[in-house]
Amino acid sequence: MIETDADVIRDFFEGMNDAVLVVDLQGSFIAANDAAVERFGYTREELLSRGPRDLTTPAEAAKVADRIANVEENETLVFETVQQTKQGRKIPVEINASRISYDGEPAILSVARDISERREYRRQIEALHDATQQLLDAETTDEVGEIAVAAAEDLLGFPMSSVWAPAENGSTLELVANSTEHQQLLDDAGTPSPTHPKGNWLWDVFEAGETIVRDPIPAEDLAADVPLHSAIFVPLGDHGVLSCAADGRTDFDEKDETVATLLGQNVTAALDQIERNRQLQAEREKYRTLVENSNDAIAVAQQGQLVIVNQELAEMIGADSPAEMEGDSFLEYVAPQSRAEVTKRYQAWLDGEDAPRRDEMTIQAHDGSEIVVEYNVSPITFDGDLAHLAILRDVTERRKREDRLRRREARFRTMFQSHSAPMLLIDPESGSIEDANEAAAAFYGYSSDELLSKTIQDINRLSPEAVARERERAEKADRNHFVFDHELATGEVRTVEVHSSPITLADEELLFSVIHDVTDRVAYEQELERYKELMENVPVGIYRNTPGEDGEFIEVNPAMVDMFDADSEADLLDHAVSDLYATPERREEFSDHLLETDPNRKEEELRLETLSGTEFWGSVTAFATETDSGTYFDGVIQDITARKEYEDRLEEQRDNLDVLNRVVRHDIRNDLQIVLAYLDLLYDYADDDAHQFIDTALESTKNAVDLTKTARDMAEVMLKSERDLEPVEVRRVIERELDEIRATHTDAVVKVDGSLPDVSVVANDLLDSVFRNLFKNGIQHNDKDVPELVVSTTQTDDSLLVSVADNGPGVPDSQKDAIFGKGEKGLESEGTGVGLYLVSTLVDSYGGEVWIDDNEPEGAVFTVELLIAD
Repeated sequence: MIETDADVIRDFFEGMNDAVLVVDLQGSFIAANDAAVERFGYTREELLSRGPRDLTTPAEAAKVADRIANVEENETLVFETVQQTKQGRKIPVEINASRISYDGEPAILSVARDISERREYRRQIEALHDATQQLLDAETTDEVGEIAVAAAEDLLGFPMSSVWAPAENGSTLELVANSTEHQQLLDDAGTPSPTHPKGNWLWDVFEAGETIVRDPIPAEDLAADVPLHSAIFVPLGDHGVLSCAADGRTDFDEKDETVATLLGQNVTAALDQIERNRQLQAEREKYRTLVENSNDAIAVAQQGQLVIVNQELAEMIGADSPAEMEGDSFLEYVAPQSRAEVTKRYQAWLDGEDAPRRDEMTIQAHDGSEIVVEYNVSPITFDGDLAHLAILRDVTERRKREDRLRRREARFRTMFQSHSAPMLLIDPESGSIEDANEAAAAFYGYSSDELLSKTIQDINRLSPEAVARERERAEKADRNHFVFDHELATGEVRTVEVHSSPITLADEELLFSVIHDVTDRVAYEQELERYKELMENVPVGIYRNTPGEDGEFIEVNPAMVDMFDADSEADLLDHAVSDLYATPERREEFSDHLLETDPNRKEEELRLETLSGTEFWGSVTAFATETDSGTYFDGVIQDITARKEYEDRLEEQRDNLDVLNRVVRHDIRNDLQIVLAYLDLLYDYADDDAHQFIDTALESTKNAVDLTKTARDMAEVMLKSERDLEPVEVRRVIERELDEIRATHTDAVVKVDGSLPDVSVVANDLLDSVFRNLFKNGIQHNDKDVPELVVSTTQTDDSLLVSVADNGPGVPDSQKDAIFGKGEKGLESEGTGVGLYLVSTLVDSYGGEVWIDDNEPEGAVFTVELLIAD
């Protein structure tokens, strides 16, 4: 217990600004200083007739006895409570209570400090934090406006706050969010929706980008006849102005301006975030639409998971939809035999190491079947992070799909970072970087210390003079965003959009700059321009129209105008879509089917009709696109009339040839196999004299079997209207066929003059048929007891000559052209064999030539010239 007399205590607390009271142990006041009398509004006599229970709320009064007992036992106690004045005003206080001796009796000295400002500051900080979180969670600009108005009233106590934003005309500020009380004043004044035109003082605040206080506000500056007296106006970047107003005079202090500025910065950041998210979502939807409507099987993987899968890949795997695969690990779809290598390469790509990005692997469908695919992987930036885009092609169907796959090329765009944008604090005078966040250090590739040792001129590719001019404009708030080329630590140059605004920190004027990487956006805009030019010049019809039987054209390209004999684009747009169908009812069927198909894409060959009445065949590819203004059909039309007529002619020829091919391959070959089997059996029962006849029969039958193989190859060539050419290793083909001829004709001498070159030629998988028929021709039509065959090659800059010389009877000059059936019609020609006709046909399709020369001293030399592959 503190031992002191009453006079000493009175001298002590009369000099204090806090309310000091002495309380006896029964809970009554026995002394009070002047500050206590003034705070509570009682006379000293009235105050000393009361106790702590009389100066607080009922809930706090119930705690008085326990607190007195606590001080009596422990000598001191510090706690927060609420005191109440004679007028009923509640004051939050912190009480420091000590046990003392007063006039020889135990008592409690209570020092009560008013903590209203501390509480209010704490409340403002918490409210600002809550408002910031709400702003970050807001999804629309309207939400941001409502939160800003509510936060201004809560933080600053201004019931007449509002948000003003630029109108679409770009020349006025219009009211977009308002407090209830302020709106009531506007309604009462008869101007519920006032505006501030360009050149008005509020527009100047918007353009200047600096927080200002107006106290009082001149009546002529008000947008309506309302009793507003004073306000703080905070610019919101490109988004407008936040007004925090009151209808009476208010003494704004530095803290009010700071809180209002911080609130404005948070509102600006929230509006920037919403705009970035809107652009990001729009770009992502465009990106997804391009991928999902590709004819290629495409997937985008990020951190090992599939984030985008198109319908083509889903169908290849056997999934019900792309969504079924999205979210899965891509390794789930890689067959076990390919998984280890693919995992290794994927990790190398993530680590930035050099690893093949184009190769083959085996994937596994849902039904367990395996598909060998060729993949082509490219690194991209997706949602601001590294991802990999893979284009997959089913190798077994490659030849059928190559033309279609080449028509489409996936375009991929990177997305901007939506959070943790790089930020810099820059000295406007020197350009030195005073502070930088971690995102800036990561973006530029420097450590924080390295970045802080630089000036903005070190990373900005503009000249010092140009940078100085830009800094001066930003400092004067002429504008607050610019586009620069910034150089990273690696030397890479990125195009950035810099949002800058002046800010005061610790009495220091700085430029607060937020950096956005827009390199890909600029490239994308350039790409869009190129795409637009492509649309205008592509030789196929491209259109957009509305769905339904009564669909109308919205856009057409020049090729569409020419295709349908229209006088102009406007002429074609004036016609209903059904007018271009030879059978108008087919338009409704096509439209309904396209809307019902998942995905909404359809390819069909249709009979169309020009505006002049001419019918033609068109290949139509269309897909339904959902936009904010409704559903549209986007499509491509190609005139395929000539192709359809040609296909009709070929179809009949192919049907006839297919029948012949089946007879040769099945019926005749089966009979020949039976003959061979019986001859082999007969050989065991015949005597030696008969063996020579059986050998002759066996040889002829085998030749007939070989002939069916040649007929098969011939049919294969004739049944397919087009075969793709590719590089073929000629040495491997020749060696394989030489081994076969040596094994079949053991009595012949077959040799190679020199060495076979290790080159690839332009051909396909039927090249072996060329050499097989040439080698057999030299053996089977040889009249010598020991047939001889010599193969030699000669290589030039762009071609390879393969010569096959024999020691047979030779070919008369009069038959050297006819022997290949040249100048005749296929099998009806006067050529000596279908095998040589096949040789000529195949070599011609490879872009090569075949001819015959005389061999010395006897026999013939067949020479094939093939183009060397690049």
